[in-house]
Amino acid sequence: MVQTVQLPDTWKNVSVSSGTQLTDDVFQALDRLNLVPENLKRDYEAVADCKDKLILAELVLWEDIFDYLNTIAPVGCLFGAHPGDGCDYGFWEYEKYTTYTEDGAADDNANQLP
Repeated sequence: MVQTVQLPDTWKNVSVSSGTQLTDDVFQALDRLNLVPENLKRDYEAVADCKDKLILAELVLWEDIFDYLNTIAPVGCLFGAHPGDGCDYGFWEYEKYTTYTEDGAADDNANQLP
């Protein structure tokens, strides 16, 4: 199992790949920054010779690698596409907001990250 370490605040609102949504381009950008652990890199590279490479590679990148990046994202950030630019991937701060239950009480646990 890969040991995870939370990234420092210097990664907040930092773009790590922009201008493309191509799976290989996004993966290469993340790999150049050493953000992909070896086990997930092996998983991604293992599908390179598969008949269904595109589908499998997308699953590894968009699911497994992005899930991992969310576990190491700086506090208060999520990893993914920028809300204003779907081709700009990075660690973006999210806004806390209050939701309310049916009886009008504030539900402080509704927006907790897993």
